[in-house]
Amino acid sequence: MIITLYSVAETLLFGQCLSHALSQLCPSPRILLYGDLGAGKTTMSRGFVQSLRGAKQAEVSSPSFNLLNIYPTTPPVAHIDLYRLEHGLLGDDILDILEDEHYFCIVEWAERLEGIQLNIDWLRLYWHIEHSTEAVRSVEIQVKHNNILSMLHSTLKKSPLQGNINLRTEANKDCA
Repeated sequence: MIITLYSVAETLLFGQCLSHALSQLCPSPRILLYGDLGAGKTTMSRGFVQSLRGAKQAEVSSPSFNLLNIYPTTPPVAHIDLYRLEHGLLGDDILDILEDEHYFCIVEWAERLEGIQLNIDWLRLYWHIEHSTEAVRSVEIQVKHNNILSMLHSTLKKSPLQGNINLRTEANKDCA
């Protein structure tokens, strides 16, 4: 599935829809974000966190310099940014959080996880800045299990983003 986002407001709304959809799954899959600087990963993460209980105490920002922010939401969100790490060089504390079903986990620069096997479901979001206008983003969504995609699609169809969805099943082949 691909979703096109035309503004910061739509990017925030996408994060809220993602939070709503994943809140219905237990345990929630890890959200793995791929894309260039400025592609919308942190903005989406802000929308995700803001839709949870306790978000008023959470100031969402990119955790680039400390690698990890844990937001006091219900459930808590572990926001991990691997931009400053070499591929595959994660500490045990980060790996433990990635496997801990107690947290929603959002991982920016997930390509740095290459070679690390996650023993929990995941959702990959590949962010692309459209070259025709820097305000437009497309997000290709890949999942480990199709029930995650079905839940997200159902949530998005009920939102103002319903017209932004392009269903494409070939992107999800070979993801298991």
